[in-house]
Amino acid sequence: MVRAHTLQGTFGDPYYGGNVNFVGWDLLGYPGVRTSVGPNDQRLGVVVAPTRRSAYDGGMFEKATVSVRMPGRAADGD
Repeated sequence: MVRAHTLQGTFGDPYYGGNVNFVGWDLLGYPGVRTSVGPNDQRLGVVVAPTRRSAYDGGMFEKATVSVRMPGRAADGD
C-alpha cells in the first residue's frame, strides 16, 4: 500500500496534491496533458515541450465530488 501511494503521489496529476512542481513527470520525461497534437508533434525524434498543465487546468474535465455519509445518520430520502 505504501508503494502504491508513493507512485500515485509522485506520478499522479498535480491537481490532487502530489507531484509538486511536476517533478515526477520530469523524471519520466512526460510532457503533461495533451489536448491536441499537431502533425509536427507526431514525427519521430521530435521532443515535445512540456505543457506544465494538469488535466483540470482547462475546461474539458471536471473533478468529481464525493459525499460522505456518516455512520448512524440517515441520508436525504432514507
